[in-house]
Amino acid sequence: MYGILRAKNGHPNVSFRYVIGPLREMPSKIVPIDYSPSEVSKQIELGQRDAKIFIDHEKERIEK
Repeated sequence: MYGILRAKNGHPNVSFRYVIGPLREMPSKIVPIDYSPSEVSKQIELGQRDAKIFIDHEKERIEK
């Protein structure tokens, strides 16, 4: 939650419509900036997939 509050305070003109998290356990490391390019690509892919699932679900909910 702290990261979200920092982002909102740092970008006061941005409207944060949704805040979502991963649908699965994400890999973590002691040094969080020590991910390989392929690990980062996989995490981005998973994030995009989770966002699409959430957005599709919201569209269905609104249409009902």
